[in-house]
Amino acid sequence: MRHLDAMLAQFDVYTASLEKEGPSSLYEPIQYAMSTGGKRVRGLLTLYGGELFGASLNDLYKPAYGIELLHNFTLVHDDIMDHAELRRGKPAVYTKYGIDSGILVGDTMSMMALQWSRGNLDTSHQSAIINCMVDTSIEICQGQQMDMDFEERDLVLENEYLQMITWKTAVLLGAALKVGAIVAQASPEDIERIYRFGELIGIAFQLQDDYLDSFGDESFGKRIGGDILNTKKTILLIKSLESSVSKEDRAYLLGTNQVTEEERIARVQQIMTDCGAKEYLKNLMLDYHRQALDELNNISAKNSTQDLIHIADMITQRTT
Repeated sequence: MRHLDAMLAQFDVYTASLEKEGPSSLYEPIQYAMSTGGKRVRGLLTLYGGELFGASLNDLYKPAYGIELLHNFTLVHDDIMDHAELRRGKPAVYTKYGIDSGILVGDTMSMMALQWSRGNLDTSHQSAIINCMVDTSIEICQGQQMDMDFEERDLVLENEYLQMITWKTAVLLGAALKVGAIVAQASPEDIERIYRFGELIGIAFQLQDDYLDSFGDESFGKRIGGDILNTKKTILLIKSLESSVSKEDRAYLLGTNQVTEEERIARVQQIMTDCGAKEYLKNLMLDYHRQALDELNNISAKNSTQDLIHIADMITQRTT
């Protein structure tokens, strides 16, 4: 994608500079967290969001890095809560450095995200960015708590699930674009529209992720069926339980019968297909994609929206 290599090179410089006048036992894990790869989509969105309204890349790199710090702080803490030992094929921060360090590293990264996101802006625009970052951080935490609460509930409604993924996933994509637009000093109306575009694409992203977890292609290297085995309260499960499934099929969906993992995955896939949940999810994802492009079409942009259209299409057409 355009600007990716240049942005990654700049990010490497920033990451190398994180060793401040403080303990290396704090900053080394932060550097590790920021060097473990990833697509850097959120940072790119900040660049594209700012460039769309005429901002220079040099003014956007630091805020983009702030967005990536915020995203990676959430991953550091998520891995602790999820007991996930690996992140992008490498030991998670807490696995490598310990849980206490993982908590402190995530806390520090969340504050550093605010510092970096301010860039070199005047006070009023810095304040707008800080408010955006703080609001987003709180919403991400709200979404994470909702997701944890769902694990203890048998019944979750569709609107509750959509609110959860909006907070946990989508608002950060919206914020990434909004920060870029603020740097570019776009109009309040366009800032709101670009934020909404990102939020809608974020919802579509998570819905596609849910689809791929249950119906993706294992040849791409990811095991299929994790959400099924964990009885994850996705749209697929919610709509399946809302349909008139038999008592036996309900047991497969909720994992209350004694069958092998392979049997459960295969049967649940069939149930979700037969009851229409699979098709419903795909159509819902495409609807959010369409709504996002509608928002983009109403923006008074100085430059081409093609990069953002490409990302939107990539999200809904991806296979991994």
